[in-house]
Amino acid sequence: TAVRLGERLDTVNAQRQRALDAAELLRYFCAFARRAGMDESFSSNQGASGDDAATHGNTEETDKQMALFTDPARADEAARLLTRLQALATDVSDGDGSRSEDRGAVEEIRRECERFEQRLVERFQAASQDGDEDAMHRTAEILEAFNGNANVARMYVMSLPMFQ
Repeated sequence: TAVRLGERLDTVNAQRQRALDAAELLRYFCAFARRAGMDESFSSNQGASGDDAATHGNTEETDKQMALFTDPARADEAARLLTRLQALATDVSDGDGSRSEDRGAVEEIRRECERFEQRLVERFQAASQDGDEDAMHRTAEILEAFNGNANVARMYVMSLPMFQ
């Protein structure tokens, strides 16, 4: 019947979206591995599918991917992606016999998370000094979604004149 067909299409579409999301996550993981200097290991382990260029790309593509994490207009998207990458990195590092390229990518993800959080904290501080409550609110929401950060609240309270 039409209802059953609609339900199947919804299921297939949901599976397709999960596959696309997983592919995006793996592309970023590979970009972090390249950034960590592990490109040679990935090239030597290229699968028979021959789609190494699509999966691993080149330096220009890696730079383009990494630009997401420094674009203030896309900070919420970057926060969501970094949260997913942190979860993947945790899964990879918890596995037995983690490969060196995996460890390099995991370490690069950790460092990028620290840099990203620092940029957001600095943005929050600048907005606080400018008295821009909207920017403070947006930045705090992104930080909260990123890692449930209580540092922003503490930092804001400490920046009040009565605590200086």
